[in-house]
Amino acid sequence: MTVGEPAPAATARGRNPVLVGIVIVATSCSLYPVGDAISKYLMPAITSLEIVWVRYMVHMVGIALFACVWPGVLILRTRRPRLQLARGLAVALGSTMLITSFQFIPLADSIAISFLGPVLAVALSGLVLHERIRWHRWIAVGVGFAAVLIIMRPGLGVVHWGASLALAAACMSAGHQVMTRQLGATDATLTTFAWSTIVGLIVTSAIVPLVWVTPDLRQCLLLLAAGAILAVAHLGAVLAMRFAPVSAVAPYNYMTIPSALVMGYLVFGELPDGWSLFGTIVLIGAGLYAFRREMKREEGGGGG
Repeated sequence: MTVGEPAPAATARGRNPVLVGIVIVATSCSLYPVGDAISKYLMPAITSLEIVWVRYMVHMVGIALFACVWPGVLILRTRRPRLQLARGLAVALGSTMLITSFQFIPLADSIAISFLGPVLAVALSGLVLHERIRWHRWIAVGVGFAAVLIIMRPGLGVVHWGASLALAAACMSAGHQVMTRQLGATDATLTTFAWSTIVGLIVTSAIVPLVWVTPDLRQCLLLLAAGAILAVAHLGAVLAMRFAPVSAVAPYNYMTIPSALVMGYLVFGELPDGWSLFGTIVLIGAGLYAFRREMKREEGGGGG
């Protein structure tokens, strides 16, 4: 298989491609809080749209370098341009809305609301992709979401319109996860990543001059670092969908939480309380439960 071509059938990838997808998405989700912590640190001085724009610029540089190394690869060749466009818009809008919500409601509330995304993704995978959603995946997603609520404990009285931004970001997240899975059957991983980057860069470039704040050298370096980290995380999330269905990898989006707890302590000196530690244990337990169920199903020769 040459670089840039759609990957072969999942059965050719190894003994259990679903488990490969789970490992990839868990690793990718653990990287997101690193970039988000940098973004939060910069938020008092840099606008959210500018942060998103710099992320896309970093992604674009990576794509350009790849095109220079492998000039014969048609990165943008896609069989489903409209779906690629829709996915790119969903990613750009979701990222911008979530980061913007941090300015209006507590960070914990924003993150907790955004984690409705994996739950919605499981439901959409059944409705749109007609995937068979096994009961243990529903349990893992439900328990994982409950653990997020234990950790974050969002206030039930959140009425600021910023909460609607986080909710809309969750819907966008669910949508682009399902579209990623659809595109995995026809387009290469790098193609989906490139389309997402170009669409997001065009959209944000049209608006960012209106809110531009010139960063200093230190802020520039931090913005570039966040962009590089999130580029790796996003590419991994796209790659994972080529190995496993949305309903299988959705529970592992919650691996963001343990990483977020670590980054909160290292960057902002935030120590988790007893409820947060309990929720993290429940969260990890849910992931291990789903992982073990996948192992047993593979050993028994089960499908989907």
